[in-house]
Amino acid sequence: MPSGPGHTSGRICILSHSTTIRIKFFEVTSEPSILKSIEDETIDNIVSMKDLRQHLSAHLRRPANVESNSDAFKEWASKIVKAEFPSPLLGTGLELIDVPGFSIADHASLITIRKQFFNVYQPSGTLFCYANSAFSDGEMMAIPDLINSLPKGWNLESDSIFFVNTKVSKSQIAIINNIDPGDEVPFHLINNHTAHCFEKLVASNQKKKNISRFIDQRRFAVANSLAFIKQPKSPENRYIFTQFIDRLTKWIIKDQLSKNVWSLAKIGSDLDVMSSRKKYLFAKLDNFLADLDSQMYDVCENITLSIFGILASVPKLLKKLISSTSQQDSLHIDHTNGNITFMRVDLLDQMLTDIDDRVAKEIGHCFSNFTREDSVSSSKRYIKKMVVDIKALSIS
Repeated sequence: MPSGPGHTSGRICILSHSTTIRIKFFEVTSEPSILKSIEDETIDNIVSMKDLRQHLSAHLRRPANVESNSDAFKEWASKIVKAEFPSPLLGTGLELIDVPGFSIADHASLITIRKQFFNVYQPSGTLFCYANSAFSDGEMMAIPDLINSLPKGWNLESDSIFFVNTKVSKSQIAIINNIDPGDEVPFHLINNHTAHCFEKLVASNQKKKNISRFIDQRRFAVANSLAFIKQPKSPENRYIFTQFIDRLTKWIIKDQLSKNVWSLAKIGSDLDVMSSRKKYLFAKLDNFLADLDSQMYDVCENITLSIFGILASVPKLLKKLISSTSQQDSLHIDHTNGNITFMRVDLLDQMLTDIDDRVAKEIGHCFSNFTREDSVSSSKRYIKKMVVDIKALSIS
């Protein structure tokens, strides 16, 4: 993470696993706020890791024509580079994101670009890499600059930042301890040097509470990646690199476990809220159904009573119809037994039509009471409230 008064490389670069080697380009869009792939710029004809390094060098190195033009630089730096290649480490699902360091000249553009990027591509942890054990002014400015770039609320988790002093070597430790660079360096001197580098980091930031709270010995290591790659069989190089990987691995595991515990606690809390809302919703639903059942019972009871009343009035109605119709025109009488043996169909039709009308009127009256405005409004309020509760439950 180069930092200082001059320019930095400028572009954010993501390293990710893939079965093929390729480079993709992305841009952050505002509406919707996403990391959008620039499909027509993908480079997928890369055949070797050497070719990949050459392509990355070409696309990450700041072009000469943007040195003195801030608008052109911002447009160039806003393009995110993603390198995909086969990697056992990245094959675990890990992604590495390299972001430009602090630069006074480019600060306004870079912090905006980083904020926009981290809002749509949040990191699970941050490694702050610096080269010199003596923490420079530029590096001290780079820490709050990085923290302010992260999503709101993210920097409250102080365990999520790991500090790495990246250019420690066997020869450096040997010279400090008056040992010939070709001779063996005892491991305890390497441990002492690591502790001394940590003390310098603490001393450089002890007056800055917004930075010092992120610094902890468990989240600090020295690294010698280039020296280890050049001389992997050197016991000292292997020891330094192994110590770095060991501390880094423990931090990653602990950080992820703490995030998972927090996530589980949040899920548990959300489930409790959902459970209480479900109980409230079901209680409301039970009340609504009970009220609806009561109203329907009243309707059925009123209809039954009305029909019984109509049926009770049938004899009177029949008598009225018979008396209103002339005996000769309406009846056939059997003089032998004195009973009515036949009624004209139109007389019965008139009587049944009258009964029909009265039944329909009574049933309509009962339902009009059930669907009167205050009852409907009450039901609508119940239903509307339940819909709101269901939406709130689903959103939560």
